[in-house]
Amino acid sequence: MSGALELLSARWGELPPPLRERTDAAALASAWQAIAAAWPGFAADPPAFFARVAPRLAPDCDIAAVAWADLALADACLRALPGALAAFEAAHGEALDAALQAVGIGADARAEARQRLRLRLLVRETEAPPRLASYSGRGPLRAWLRVATVREALMLVRSARRRAAHEIEDDGELLEQAAVVDDPEIVLLRERCREELRAALRAAVAALDSRDRTLLRLALRDRLTVDQLGALFHVHRSTAARWLRAVQAKLHADTRAELARTLRLEGAEIESLIRAIGSRIDMSLAGSLEPTIA
Repeated sequence: MSGALELLSARWGELPPPLRERTDAAALASAWQAIAAAWPGFAADPPAFFARVAPRLAPDCDIAAVAWADLALADACLRALPGALAAFEAAHGEALDAALQAVGIGADARAEARQRLRLRLLVRETEAPPRLASYSGRGPLRAWLRVATVREALMLVRSARRRAAHEIEDDGELLEQAAVVDDPEIVLLRERCREELRAALRAAVAALDSRDRTLLRLALRDRLTVDQLGALFHVHRSTAARWLRAVQAKLHADTRAELARTLRLEGAEIESLIRAIGSRIDMSLAGSLEPTIA
């Protein structure tokens, strides 16, 4: 504690004035001791940490009552420090699963729900900061996450129900919009193969593994950029782009193969059918990627 106290005293002027006016170096050194005991791997540069988190603290909060260890874990996750996400999952993963189960998310969809929650918590959306940045340390992080998890789970349930109610109509509309109206042969092929195409798409999606389904869902339905995908999966943007190209190529190839098998079409006819869908194929796929809600 003496080292942290000396460092905070020497760099006291680096802290925001509102924090300096409400506390002293000894109180913050005591808070830092709790942080270092809980997360020694993330405990570095106490003045910089308190300067970062000071804007999140409520104006009327009791400095001694702040959940400093939880706030430090949130800060480590937001900064993508090595081991931070693993520590987060180890500390809160079971509680998140329990909250998802409590609102009706089936076992098969919980991994997807947690991935979506991780996206909301850790990745900036447009101009808004990651939601974990709003955690202020007032109360345990576990309770704050439970509320965030239930909110996300309820959104998933509503989305899946809307999708189930309108799936056939939506898919049909997309195919109609995708028609190449000035090519009667392609229009006829599209009308002939509507149900087979839908079945082929779904079969191709079902054959993907969990990571590829999640990657496609985030890219096509949630419109994440490769930079956001890279941040979410903790890989470089070029790796995320390569993954996405590979899974899209596999999906299109599997769809073609399934259509060729079920319809006994030649290569030129398959290509005509794909052209009939045009750029809308990815939109149809996005609608086919909803997670299953039990």
